[in-house]
Amino acid sequence: MACEGACLEHCYCSKTVGILAYAALIYLGSSMLYILVTTCLQDDTPFKDTLTLGQRRILDGSKRRRGTIFAVSLAISCAILYAARPLRSLHRNMR
Repeated sequence: MACEGACLEHCYCSKTVGILAYAALIYLGSSMLYILVTTCLQDDTPFKDTLTLGQRRILDGSKRRRGTIFAVSLAISCAILYAARPLRSLHRNMR
C-alpha cells in the first residue's frame, strides 16, 4: 500500500481500544459538565469546622445532589457521543 501523508482509512484499532477511547471521552465530558454545573450553583459548601447532626443532614443532601448531577452529566455525555460518533472511523476499522 503506497500512501503519502496520513492513511487513516488503512489504520485499525482493536475493539478494546475503541471501547476505552469512548469510556475516556464519556468520563471527560461528564467531568466537564459536573464542574460547570457545580461551579454555577449558588450554594455554599455545607462543610464547616464541626459537623453537628444538622450539618450531617446538609452534607448528605449535598452528596446526593452532586451524585445526581454527575449521573445526569454521564447520561448527557453518552447521548452526545452516541449522536456525534466522533470516533466513527473506529467503527469501520475495528478488528
